Amino acid sequence: MISGAIDVAPEAELSEAAAAVLVVQAAGAADEQVPRTANADATGAPEWQQVAAVAVEVNARISMLLERVTWSGAAVVVPDPVRLTGCTAAEASRSSAQTARLLVDAQAAVRTAVAAAESRLIVAGLPRSVSNRPETAAALARFQRTLNGSSVHQASGSLPDPNLATIAQILHTLDLDACEREQAEVLDAAVSATRNDPREAGTYLRTLREKIAAVNAAVARRRLAAQWLCALEEPVVAAVEPPGPLLGTAALLRKVVAAESELTPQIRAEAAEALEWAASIVRARFVRKLMNVFLAERGYAVDSEPDGELAAELRLTRPDWQGEHSADVWVDRHGTVHGRLARECAIEDDQTMSREQARCTAFNADVEALGRSLGVDVVTGDGYVPQALSGARSPTAKPG
Repeated sequence: MISGAIDVAPEAELSEAAAAVLVVQAAGAADEQVPRTANADATGAPEWQQVAAVAVEVNARISMLLERVTWSGAAVVVPDPVRLTGCTAAEASRSSAQTARLLVDAQAAVRTAVAAAESRLIVAGLPRSVSNRPETAAALARFQRTLNGSSVHQASGSLPDPNLATIAQILHTLDLDACEREQAEVLDAAVSATRNDPREAGTYLRTLREKIAAVNAAVARRRLAAQWLCALEEPVVAAVEPPGPLLGTAALLRKVVAAESELTPQIRAEAAEALEWAASIVRARFVRKLMNVFLAERGYAVDSEPDGELAAELRLTRPDWQGEHSADVWVDRHGTVHGRLARECAIEDDQTMSREQARCTAFNADVEALGRSLGVDVVTGDGYVPQALSGARSPTAKPG
C-alpha cells in the first residue's frame, strides 16, 4: 500500500493515524547504532521522519530504564514517553530533547541509588590482594562517579594517577543504557585494572576495553529490540490481535529489553515479520482515514467500514443517489485504489439509466482525484489510470 514515507507538513499537527505510521516506519528503520538522542536538540526545521526516529529511540530508552528501575528497586521518577499525536514537528522535537535530558537525570539517579550496595558486592567479589588495598575503595568510588556522569576532582595536594585517568577515560565509552548488572561487571574489571604491576596493566586495560565493547553491543541489541517493541505497542497496533505465529513476539522482545534473554536470529526474524504486519495495520488505518475525509468533503457518506483492520475499504452512499446506488472504494495489496458503483435496484427506464451513467462518471472522477491525493494508481469502471496519467503526488496526512 503506502510503503514509503508519508508526506506530512512539519507545521501540521499530527493525527493519531499518521503518528502510528511514522512510529512503525521509524522502528522498522532502526539499527544497532550509537543513540541519536544527542541530535534531539538539532536546530532548523525538523522533518517528521527524523523527529519520529528520535522519539522512538527516546521511548525505547525509557522502556529500558523502567526495567532497570524495577530490577534495582530504586525510587526514581522515570519521564513519560514522547507523544507525537497532536504535535507539530518542532513541538515533538523539543519534547524529545527535553525528555532525553530528563532521561539522563533519571539514569544518574538510579546509579546513585544502587552505588552503596553495588560497591559492597564488587569489593566482596574481588581477590583479597585487591580488596585489602586501601586505595581500592577510593578507586571504585571514583569509577562509580565516572559512570554516573559526575566530574572527578583530585584530592588537594595529591598527584593524578595516570592509570586511574586512563581507566576513567575507558569507562566513559560505556553505553549509558547499560543495566546495573552490566555496569557492575564493568566496574569489577575497572577495579582489577588498577593493579600496580606495570607488567599486568596492559592486559587488564585490554580486558576492560573488550568487556565494555561486549556490553555496548548487547545494549545496542536491547535498544533495537525496545524500538521494535515501541511499534508493536503503538495503540493502533496493540488494539489488533496479531496472527497466530506472532502472538508471542512482543513478549519475546520484552524479555530482551529486560536483559533476560538475547536477541537471537530467530527473534529477529519473527520481529521483522511482526513489524511488516504492524506496518500493514497502520497503513490501512491511515489510508482509511484519508479516504474518509477526502470522500466526505465531496458529499459521500460512509455506510460501513470493514471488520478487518488490514482492509482499507469503504462502502459509500450519497443523499442525492436516493438509495438507488451505493459504491465501494478499496485499496488492494499493491496499493492501487479501486472504485465501483453498485446498483441497489433494477433499472426501470431510460431516465434511470441516464442517472446511473451520470453518477458513474462523477464517481469515477472522484476516485481518480482520490488516487491523486494518495499518490497511487486507480482502477474504476473507466479502466486503469496510472499515477503518471493522473498527476499523482505523495500521500499527505491531514491534521485531525
